[in-house]
Amino acid sequence: MNAANTPFVPHPTGPSVRPKRTKLEKYVSKNKGEVTKILNVLLIQNNLLMHIMLEQQVIRDWIATNVCPRYEIPLPPINPAPHIPEFPKPDNDFSSDGSSPIVSQ
Repeated sequence: MNAANTPFVPHPTGPSVRPKRTKLEKYVSKNKGEVTKILNVLLIQNNLLMHIMLEQQVIRDWIATNVCPRYEIPLPPINPAPHIPEFPKPDNDFSSDGSSPIVSQ
């Protein structure tokens, strides 16, 4: 058989060199990690604020039940805590194709 008549057959495993990532792919990859870090910090900050609010409520209750009756002073006015929605949790299942998520409207 002549070498000119044989068709070119590429290597079955494909090229051994990985294709270079584009600038956009590098940028998106870097930002995914940064967004995760930012959300973790916000979660920590939210937990700290919730702790401070609960501690303030405990102190307020203690003043109303122990200090005010002992010194015969009026109770502090009621100051209800505002409704705080649950802090959103980040999704850890990033899609492998790198496409943006679909936002429902």
